[in-house]
Amino acid sequence: MLKLVENTGVGQTSQLKIRDTLQCLNESSSLNDACVIAQKYIKHLEHNLVSVIFCSDDDSVPAIRPFRDLPQPLVDLAPKMQRAGGCPTKKEAQRLLQPFDWKHISKSRHPEFLSQRYLTEVQKLPYVSVFAVPVVIGGGIAIFSIGMEDTNRNAGSREQLIVAVCQIATAMISRFPEVSKLFEPKRLSTLQASALLFAIQGIPSADIAASLGLGEVALGLVMKSAQDRLKAANLAQTVAKALAYGEFSHMQIGDHDLI
Repeated sequence: MLKLVENTGVGQTSQLKIRDTLQCLNESSSLNDACVIAQKYIKHLEHNLVSVIFCSDDDSVPAIRPFRDLPQPLVDLAPKMQRAGGCPTKKEAQRLLQPFDWKHISKSRHPEFLSQRYLTEVQKLPYVSVFAVPVVIGGGIAIFSIGMEDTNRNAGSREQLIVAVCQIATAMISRFPEVSKLFEPKRLSTLQASALLFAIQGIPSADIAASLGLGEVALGLVMKSAQDRLKAANLAQTVAKALAYGEFSHMQIGDHDLI
């Protein structure tokens, strides 16, 4: 039986704290609440959570920003850079796939006007370092950025922070799996998914072909290509796999919404 002693060491205390944090994350009611819980743990480590971003490699998919504690100029720049293809932090996270410091992002790698403004504002942040920890989630990436206010950044403390952030990100995705589903890579084209979605509703092939502007032979080729892409044995298995992979997310036909 595990017996706790009063003189718990710093490492043991942190381990207990992360266990409590993960339990609270498992019981959190929203992604925003989960970020607040994460912020409390990071404050326990004497750092500050400055932002959490869930984003896709596909720039057409809007990023999810459930938490940020940043100055207004950076907040105002975020949507503008999103439309322009993403901010330097996101681009560096996708390029490196390992922890890095916002303040060490090279301006020469991001010569665009908005990016230059962004990096200038980053240097004004009241931290010695803004440590970004990217965590891959399916077809996307979660980026947790932590402001460090002191110079005590030894390898041990950084490693503890990285491990904790990875645990926290995993707990969030486990608690809110719908977040990762937004960034799952699609296996089917829009045409293939549309054809299958009509077929699910029992619509005759001739009507499906007419609705999609195809001949019946072409429709057959579309359905066969969808089956091959999903490595399915028949139409029923193709539909089952497409549903399991979330290929019909945000697609509608008439009054039938399969979101």
